Amino acid sequence: MAPNRKTANKLPDRVKKARRRAAATYDVQGSAADGLGSNLSDSVNDADIPPTNQALAIATPEDREVCAQQDHVYRVRGLPREISMQEAIHLVSLHCKVRDRNSLRIRSLAPALDGLSKVATLSFSQIPATLSGHNKNEWSFDITDFVYNLQSESEADGRILQKYTLSIDDHFCGLTVLKSPEPLCHQVDCIAISGLGGHAFGSFKAKGSSYMWLCDDLPFKLATTRIILYGYESQLHMSQHVQDLEALATTLRLSIQNLSQVKERKPLFFIAHSLGGLIVKEAIIQMQEAPDEDRDVLTSIYGALFFGVPNQGMDIKSLIPMVEGQVNQALLHSISNESQLLRNQSRKFEKAFDFADSQIVCFYETVTSPTAIKIADKWAMKGPPCILVDFSSATHGRRWENQAHHVQAIDRDHSQLVKFKANDEVYERVLITIKRISEKAVAMKRGRNVEEEKFCVVTPDDLGCLAALAFPEMRYRQDEVQDARADSCSWILEHTAYKNWVDDPHGLLWVKGKPGSGKSTLMKRIYKEATPADIRLTFFFHRRGVQLQQTAIGMLRTLSHQLMSQSVSARTMFQRFYNEKKMFGNYGRDWDWHDAELRQLLKSALDVATKSHHISIFLDALDEAMDGSAECIVTYIYEVHEMFQKSPGRTNICFSSRHYPIYSRNMGAEVIMEKENDSDISDYITEELSKCLQENSRQSWLDDLETLQSQVTSIADGVFLWAKLIIPLIAKQYNKGKSLNQVQEMLRKVLPDLSSIYEHTLKNLIDDEDRADSVHLIQWVCLANRPLSVVELRYALALDDSAIHDYQNSVSESRGFVEDDLRMKQLITSLSGGLIEVRDHHSQNVVQFIHQSVNDSLLKGGFGWLGLNSEVDVVGQGHHRLTRSCINYLRLEEVQEPKFLGFNYYQNAEQAPPFLEYAIKSWFLHAQIAEQKGISQTHLIQKFEWPDERYFKQWVELYRAIGDYDHSLPELSTTLLHTSAASGLLSVIKELLDLGQDLEVQDVRGNRALHVAARFGHTNIVKMFLNAGVDFQAQNLYGNTALERAASGGHTNTMKILLNMGADVNCNTGESGNALYSAASIGSYLATAMLLQNGAKVNAQGGYYGNALQAAASEENEAVVKLLLDRGADIHAQGGEFDETGYEGLDTA
Repeated sequence: MAPNRKTANKLPDRVKKARRRAAATYDVQGSAADGLGSNLSDSVNDADIPPTNQALAIATPEDREVCAQQDHVYRVRGLPREISMQEAIHLVSLHCKVRDRNSLRIRSLAPALDGLSKVATLSFSQIPATLSGHNKNEWSFDITDFVYNLQSESEADGRILQKYTLSIDDHFCGLTVLKSPEPLCHQVDCIAISGLGGHAFGSFKAKGSSYMWLCDDLPFKLATTRIILYGYESQLHMSQHVQDLEALATTLRLSIQNLSQVKERKPLFFIAHSLGGLIVKEAIIQMQEAPDEDRDVLTSIYGALFFGVPNQGMDIKSLIPMVEGQVNQALLHSISNESQLLRNQSRKFEKAFDFADSQIVCFYETVTSPTAIKIADKWAMKGPPCILVDFSSATHGRRWENQAHHVQAIDRDHSQLVKFKANDEVYERVLITIKRISEKAVAMKRGRNVEEEKFCVVTPDDLGCLAALAFPEMRYRQDEVQDARADSCSWILEHTAYKNWVDDPHGLLWVKGKPGSGKSTLMKRIYKEATPADIRLTFFFHRRGVQLQQTAIGMLRTLSHQLMSQSVSARTMFQRFYNEKKMFGNYGRDWDWHDAELRQLLKSALDVATKSHHISIFLDALDEAMDGSAECIVTYIYEVHEMFQKSPGRTNICFSSRHYPIYSRNMGAEVIMEKENDSDISDYITEELSKCLQENSRQSWLDDLETLQSQVTSIADGVFLWAKLIIPLIAKQYNKGKSLNQVQEMLRKVLPDLSSIYEHTLKNLIDDEDRADSVHLIQWVCLANRPLSVVELRYALALDDSAIHDYQNSVSESRGFVEDDLRMKQLITSLSGGLIEVRDHHSQNVVQFIHQSVNDSLLKGGFGWLGLNSEVDVVGQGHHRLTRSCINYLRLEEVQEPKFLGFNYYQNAEQAPPFLEYAIKSWFLHAQIAEQKGISQTHLIQKFEWPDERYFKQWVELYRAIGDYDHSLPELSTTLLHTSAASGLLSVIKELLDLGQDLEVQDVRGNRALHVAARFGHTNIVKMFLNAGVDFQAQNLYGNTALERAASGGHTNTMKILLNMGADVNCNTGESGNALYSAASIGSYLATAMLLQNGAKVNAQGGYYGNALQAAASEENEAVVKLLLDRGADIHAQGGEFDETGYEGLDTA
């Protein structure tokens, strides 16, 4: 046994003090033992494995008795920590009674794992009689006297002496250190493990030689690596050991826990042969499922070299008779070609060891091996040759490691895969791989521990970027989606597509279905049921929400915010990007997030994060993305999925949408709601009808309930919402005393689609005298720029032209003003027939339709159900109405009070009138849509009292008080002309020109209206200005020209007009560089190409990044970078602020 730490720590000094005395006592001769085996016999042997542990019990010559006459390797444990090689030789010689010390050869001498003693391997040219005995493979010797003879007698007097034992064995079970670098040089660990029936030392020894490469060569090629053997009992014939793969792996796992005596573990890789590789894989699986101490070991493992590992089983036919009737036969059968255990292991291993910065290289045999056959009652390896582990089994690794460089052929049989002789050509090739893996293990990024990174503290430096990405409504839709009813949606857990998605390391699942079929509810169930990932990213599109809830940029910002919050590696990328953006000024005023750049940034950050994390992404209701962007979003999802497939990290993506407008791509798995949810709908209908239908002593109640349940389920055809809406109508008729036949007749008149129910509701459930108010309410809910709160809706309805009057001071003076929220909620339900609801979000509430399909139906002609003239553009008229209501509010005296001019809105929001923020930020948005619909907005000129523009100037002041970081924030000195140019209000600009408006008027930044129109790509307005003779070369105070402004937005039509007018394509525009620089920085290929075709200088210097190439490369716009390089961009040209970073465009790209 090893000495305890307190006593052992005294040994080094004592050994140093008494070496001369010890040498004299034990007759140490000479000093020729400075190297391994110096001046010792080089006799060779071919029988390192004792008979009791012989590989397959048949791997040695039949004349096994020659073993006693040949070199035989033993392990020695319990050597004092400071003992020298010569002292070790003489200590062993003394106790083993070896007279000729030259017959003993030290093969290795290294510190043991406990750090308190040493371990050696040695051999004898003639095995001492002391190390003999039938079926004996371990011997112990008391060396207490030796240890205490190294210290003075006075030190030993009067104390009970600890006993020190020297252990010698030839079984090599457990861990054996062959070589250990000095502590300061020690950087990585390597464990070699043998295969079935193998021996920890002998299995790696060259055939017909004493040369053992792990001992005699590898330590000198890997100077910073500790080389360790691992031995275990795996004898087949006559074995008494009842061990399965799980038990063998458990022993290895527990052994590895003792590798490190310091807090920080060294990176570890394995060299494993045959069964040894399966044991390593099983141990790793156990680590992944085990407590924290095993997780720590798992995160230290870099990878492995697998030699002939039967990942999918091996040919065991010839070995089966050897174990028939023995206790270990189950182990052999578990590694057969038909083993389901190994197939399960492969799936589990891929999930357990999915680190991106890991590597496994598989080697396979190409030469047949002799099989076992019984000859004269003795087993011999002389049977018909075969490939024991075929190519597919030996190379069946992790799915992402399926390229040529992940596998290597060795032209040898199974046993000889790891037996290399000196100067072996195969070994030299293998050594290249071992060195590469060792170097990568050393460089392996520390801190793989997911929990540490996942819950790492967000620093103050991160908060600015997170705040810029965030918006309040990010989780609103996900929170408001109803949880699945008890037992509903449980069918998904057994669905083949879902199970395949869960098992696939890079699964993609598309949940599709009709409107109202329960897709969002199922998505929420999947989110809760799916295997927890290290990082979970979610976004639920919401057409009835604010703009960011409906757009790709809102999705990108949400996912980026979540990823940055959960991954340090990704956080660094976002922070770097944000810091570069801050150089341009304040977020929201001087810069904003752009779709293209954020797409690329998020994709790159995901690529980095997946190297060390399991990532799951859930995206709901893609069809609710506005402006027909659903297809683009799906394309992006597939791009990310394709990138994930090349990553070692486990990833899952699940998204949902209607069948249209997204088309299948023949990738991933699909679940179609209406084909699967019949039982859920049937249960729901039965439950709700039983609650709503009054018995009223009807004897037929149960029969009626069953009949209606069957009929409603059939008509619903998988659409939950249809059933939910029809049940109250059925209950109303039934509870009024209508017969079953009458109720069924009503059901037959309602078509089996949602729009028919909406039509029925708006036509039949709203009283005629309330219809005008119903139209007004529905217009606001349908057309508002964002969902309104109940109190905002009260104000909005009271600001209509029909409600206000001259000399009015406040909203409360309007006709029909609703005084409190409770009555407003009642009106919302009655005026909409239940199609509008109030949703609570924390301390706020929002008014919205019960489902997106209500909004869709109204915009597709549903306003006609309310009696509106279908021959006019009801949407345009609605936005025109809302525009006037907003401006009516801005003209009220209660808004014009001095206390609201110049105050900080966000610090005093509770003091501000409820509708103020919406009116300020939305009037021009409604006006823009109305203008696009052909409805003139010249009323604005009168409303804002041009040319004095008193109300307009007050609007600018109010906006700047509440919108410090809003991208549409008007500059000081902005005029109605500027805002009309920004919003595309052509009718207003025409009228202003007729009234003599000065077209060269500037805001505080020197912007003319032309700059603004060009920035937003309003080509018709730019044409109008040019025809009116504006200065198209004019620069604002920051140097921007109209052409550069158009290029910064990628507006090629506007750019073309300006270029045709002769705009200077190479004009230096200050901080924004030039037009080419701006186009390249946003990744606009078409705009960049147009400028180059019109003479833009590709290497023109200017701007923060120095030139167009650097700007494009910094934003990772690869297509634009290639275009610029093809046109002669100089990758070494640098300038501006970016010159300090020392990067070059090509490298950055």
